[in-house]
Amino acid sequence: LEAAALIWLHGLGDSSPAFWRRQFALRVAPRVPGGLRLVFPEAPRSRVTALAGGSSLLGGGSSGGSGEEVEAGAEAGARADKAASWFDLTALPVGLAEPEGPPPGLPETFERVRRAAEALVAEGFDPRRIALGGFSQGGAAALFAGLRLDLPMSPPPPPPPKRQQKQQLEHPHDPQQQKQQQPQDQQQQHQQPQQEQQRHTLAGLVSISGWCVCRKRGALELQRRSLPLAMDSAGCAQAQARAQTQLPAQTETPRPPVFFSYGTADPAVDFQLAKRSSQLLAQHLLGPSEQKGVQNKGDGGLDLRQVQRAKHTPTESEIAAAADFLVARLTRP
Repeated sequence: LEAAALIWLHGLGDSSPAFWRRQFALRVAPRVPGGLRLVFPEAPRSRVTALAGGSSLLGGGSSGGSGEEVEAGAEAGARADKAASWFDLTALPVGLAEPEGPPPGLPETFERVRRAAEALVAEGFDPRRIALGGFSQGGAAALFAGLRLDLPMSPPPPPPPKRQQKQQLEHPHDPQQQKQQQPQDQQQQHQQPQQEQQRHTLAGLVSISGWCVCRKRGALELQRRSLPLAMDSAGCAQAQARAQTQLPAQTETPRPPVFFSYGTADPAVDFQLAKRSSQLLAQHLLGPSEQKGVQNKGDGGLDLRQVQRAKHTPTESEIAAAADFLVARLTRP
C-alpha cells in the first residue's frame, strides 16, 4: 500500500490522464516516501449547454498538454454538444455570468469524488495523506467537492469472526450469550460518538485554471459543508442570510490547504472570474492579517498564483509550484 494518494479530475472533454500522470510521476511521486497512488476518475459523457452552439472545448485542449493530438481531439469533441463533463456549463469562455448555485451534474460529481476518497480510506489510506486536485473544469469541481468533504479516520470495523457469527445463528436466543453481548453492545454505543468525531479533511486541494462555482455563498460555501448540494441561486441567498443571523461571527471549521493558480489572459476562463475566485478563497480561508501578501506564498493555508499567460494550459513553473505544494502537504508530519 502506498503512503499517499492523489485524486485528479480532468478538464472538460478530456478523459485521458496521460499528461498529468506523467507530470505527477516525475515531479511528485519520487518525493513522497512510501509511494504515491494516482487516481484519475473519468467524468460521464453528458450534454453541455455551452457546446450546443459550436464553442470549442475550453480553448482547444483541456488536458494540459500541447500536442497536435490533444488539439485535434478537442476540435473533434467541439462538434457535438456532449463531452466528458463534471457538470454543465452555459457558455465558453466561462465568466462571471455563469449562473450561481451548483449546476446540473455537480452534486453527482461530489458523490463520485466522495466514493473515490472513501474507497482509499477503506483500503487503508490515512485521509490526511489524500489530496484532491484538477485542471480547468476539474479544478472547479475539485474546489467544490474538497471544501465540503471530510473522511473517517479509518475504515469501518470488520464483521465479527465466522465462529461468533455461527454461534449467533445456532443460538439466537441463548440467554448466556445475550448477557455477554449486552456489555459489548453498550460499550460500542459509547464508543460510537467518538468514532463519528474522528473525521478529517483532505491533505490539500489543487485547482489549476479553475474557478469557484458558487461565489455568492461566500463563507457559507467554504465553512458549512452540510448544505444541500442541490440549491439554486435564491436558496443560496436565503441560506446565507439565515447563517449570518444564526452562526457566530468567528465560526471555525477545519479546511484543507488550497493551491489555486490562474492565467491573466486565459482564453477559456475569464480573468475576472478567476480573480474573484481567488479573492473569495483568500477572504474565507485566511484571517485578515494573513490576506496581506498572500500572493505567491505557500506557507499558509492558501497558495495563490496569478500567472502571466495567454493560454489555458499551465506553465512549467506553475506545474512545478503545484507539485511542490502537493509534496509538502502529503509528507507533512
